[in-house]
Amino acid sequence: MTILDRPSPAGGTGVGGSVDGGIAAACRVAAGRAHHARPRRRVAGRVAGQVAGRGAGKGADRGSVTVEAAIALAVLAVVLVACLAGIACVIAQVRCADAAREAARLAGRGDADSASSAVAALAPDGASLSIGGTGDLVEATVSVQAMGGMLPGVTIRASAAAAREPDS
Repeated sequence: MTILDRPSPAGGTGVGGSVDGGIAAACRVAAGRAHHARPRRRVAGRVAGQVAGRGAGKGADRGSVTVEAAIALAVLAVVLVACLAGIACVIAQVRCADAAREAARLAGRGDADSASSAVAALAPDGASLSIGGTGDLVEATVSVQAMGGMLPGVTIRASAAAAREPDS
């Protein structure tokens, strides 16, 4: 009797095709291929359904890198737009401050019409001017909607004061 013909502990013959726990079944289990597992079809040197470089069982992850990249690009675009909007608001604030300073200086000299012209030239489009003050000071306030109204609820405002010049 050779080793292959010897009965297995489970009562089988121990020959290669046995289902009863013989040597062949033990070899399949040791190799990670249980008897009940379906054999996999090989295609071009790799197991069908697997991408080269990936292990078995990761088929559900296919395409996840593409989705993550798309989400990352969308977030990056939103952050970029927010940064550009912030820069546009800072530029509008500086322009309003310049226009308010010039309007206050001109209104202090008694030239309110030139103050309106200066605001139209220096401030962003759609800016409004209000001139007020008490005693020896004139205050000019320039306000405008941020980014031409594209940011609802955000108003950019700058004020400047100048001394009234005595009447000549």
